Amino acid sequence: MVVAVRLIYIGNASDSVYETQSRALVDEFRRSGIDVQHLEGLKFRDFFKGGSLFCNFKERRFPILPVFPGLIFMQFLFLAVSVVRVFGFSKSVFHVRSDVLGSIFVRFAWILGIKEEQIVIDVRGATYWEFIDYRFRPGHCLSELRKLSLNFLRQSLRGRNCKFTAVSPALSDYVADAYSVKCEVVPCISPFKWTPPPAPQKKLQARLELGLPTHSLLVVAVNGGGSPWQLPIKDIDSIASESLLVLNLSSREADSPFVITRYLNGEDYEKALLASDAALMIRADSVVNRVAVPVKYLEYAAKSLPIIANGSVDSVTDYIESTTRGIIVDSLEEITPDLVQSLVSTCHDTAHIESCEEWLQSHAPFRVAEQYQGVYARVFVGS
Repeated sequence: MVVAVRLIYIGNASDSVYETQSRALVDEFRRSGIDVQHLEGLKFRDFFKGGSLFCNFKERRFPILPVFPGLIFMQFLFLAVSVVRVFGFSKSVFHVRSDVLGSIFVRFAWILGIKEEQIVIDVRGATYWEFIDYRFRPGHCLSELRKLSLNFLRQSLRGRNCKFTAVSPALSDYVADAYSVKCEVVPCISPFKWTPPPAPQKKLQARLELGLPTHSLLVVAVNGGGSPWQLPIKDIDSIASESLLVLNLSSREADSPFVITRYLNGEDYEKALLASDAALMIRADSVVNRVAVPVKYLEYAAKSLPIIANGSVDSVTDYIESTTRGIIVDSLEEITPDLVQSLVSTCHDTAHIESCEEWLQSHAPFRVAEQYQGVYARVFVGS
């Protein structure tokens, strides 16, 4: 289905998954014939390194400012400069990725003659609680000001007439409750196409090419930059043993000799998933994690890795219950070589493979693009 709309897509390119989510979505829209203007936010220092407000007619840039009192309206002005360069913007649909940018844009959009009904706010996580639970420093002046600003923006979204989308049912419920609005679920895009479990010789070859041990079970834990809501290094150490190695794909080193730390990208990263027997998705029980959709678990699913989780992320729990492609544990002590071996033994089970492949289809770029097009169509019919 191709919806005849002019779309202005606004996002923050400093997001670690922007390439696999936003750019992939914009590319899919363009392949389907939608007229898309892409307004890409860059961190302030990165924006001025580039030295240009736009890359070409369809790709424009604006700086992202810190969220503090006094800078909120300035952030809108930077956005407005990019928007007014788009011919016919008053008759466009505005897809704003993130509730923070969305709340800034919707609060001041009337200045440009843009109606709330033209705006789709694409919520990706519990931004306010991410700051409060993991970054807030009570009594610290800048931290208190940032809390004040985020709370102000959060209140700015209550009862708005724009469309809201969220990447999981849990996040949709959170948005509906926090902002007193209706919110549709549109899933994340899977960064990889689905591939069946590798044959043993392919897994062995991947380990040899990466210089990984071939004699032990190997579980992978992707921690990226070691964000505070991810699996702590000390917990990774406690899981690892001589017969159960942990491949720690992170920039942070672990102490255990049975933890192999690498920081890989591109083909080597995919090869590391191919070399692994299972994947870990262990996180703290918090609002942030409960409503999140970690893109890493979609990568695990696409590579047919069974996932070991602790039930702290609703989307991961739903996936495991729907596909039986993994297990939920109550404690780290349950993660043993026997447990991982039991997951490996069912790896090539036909029912498991088919359920995983079918489940992942809803996360294909064209399927996600179709769902957003349905949202855009309802902007004009008022439903």
